Amino acid sequence: MKKLLLVAMILCIAIPSSLSAQSGRVKKRKKSKKGKTVVPVQKPKPKKKTPKYSDFVNKTTKTDEGLFSVHETKEKFYYEVPNDILGKEMLLVTRLKDIPAGLPGMSIEDELFQDFDMHPEDMDFEVVKVPGEVFDTLIEKTASFSPDENPGKTLKVVVKEKTTNTIVGFIRYGSPLINSKPRNDSLGGVPDLDIFNKRAIMGFNIVPAQPFGFNCLGGKLLAAICCSHATRRMLNDKYDTEFCLFETTSLYGSLKIANGGASMYDGMRPYLRFQGMTESKFLLTLGEEIYPELKNFFTERNGGEELIHKGASSRKLKMQTKFISIIKNSLKEHDLKGYKIFCDAIAKASEVTTQKRFFASTYGYSNTKEILLGEEKVLTKGENYDSFELDNIVKWWKKKATKRYNNIVADGRVRKELEVWNQDTCLLYTSPSPRD
Repeated sequence: MKKLLLVAMILCIAIPSSLSAQSGRVKKRKKSKKGKTVVPVQKPKPKKKTPKYSDFVNKTTKTDEGLFSVHETKEKFYYEVPNDILGKEMLLVTRLKDIPAGLPGMSIEDELFQDFDMHPEDMDFEVVKVPGEVFDTLIEKTASFSPDENPGKTLKVVVKEKTTNTIVGFIRYGSPLINSKPRNDSLGGVPDLDIFNKRAIMGFNIVPAQPFGFNCLGGKLLAAICCSHATRRMLNDKYDTEFCLFETTSLYGSLKIANGGASMYDGMRPYLRFQGMTESKFLLTLGEEIYPELKNFFTERNGGEELIHKGASSRKLKMQTKFISIIKNSLKEHDLKGYKIFCDAIAKASEVTTQKRFFASTYGYSNTKEILLGEEKVLTKGENYDSFELDNIVKWWKKKATKRYNNIVADGRVRKELEVWNQDTCLLYTSPSPRD
């Protein structure tokens, strides 16, 4: 079949050429003054120069040898395929190993908010859906982890500052926990699961870009936007339903709270309300006999800079989380067997249980409880329903963020350097190449 197609193509090219040649012979012949016919003599066309091997591969060429050689000459690439593999089907696989640094003004970090002199009063925000791959890449740059894919519903959005058109944070929604004691206590019973699964959503990742989060209470802004009608409508459109309940938990558990800590979601009424404590497993922090040694180890390999900013809250816990993340990424890249052993060890060590603060939002509806219990079917707007519109949430945030920003400016604590993760900080461990 291929030969037939090839012949057909040759004929298509040859036939017009032949007709053109014949039409040239039909031209009127000029007659000389003596009445004799003069036939014009056509000059032969100069033959094209046959390219030489040296025109493509020479002393300036860079060659990468393999199954077939790849030559780079004057920024052009030439593939030298041996005769014995010509015509054979081949599968080429490309794997992205790292995100390139990029040129000034073109790197992926330039997608993140960096106008650290911009006052909160001058900011405005919008919620934007982005492709999953873009979301995962940027959140990994921001927080050094890739979000796990949970079964069920999922929606990934970014929050952008509109004046600079840059990202200030990331939100990932997913299907909520099937059973939750704080939820059941709040509702006064177990909700109808069919109704609940259609009406409820959970915030799994609520991550501000840094130092925007530190300077401007970025975590509170994102958490409030999770409860906004703007994001609720996105969910409604995607799943063709009417959501009326948002849930999330605090990042840290009861051990931190017992030591005087608090969640960034505290003090966020009417958007988020504390519902109670939920039990979950966690990893104990490292003891003082090993923590300083590990901190020095990672600091030394990070160019003398500590992994977590000195002004960060819960710094030891965040530092330990970074240790584990770096080791996992390194082992996953270079030693899969070691990676599995390490993950199993961490999982076993994480069997200690703690309680986390459980928060919920009803999006300003007054009968969410009755809807979820199957007692009513039509949602009713409450008195503060309009407070959940994005513009009103931003106004609420600006009051808190302005106070925060002014205080840290007065104290000289404003951070003005973008905090991102790259291959050098996430992959400190390297192993010898198999070819060495």
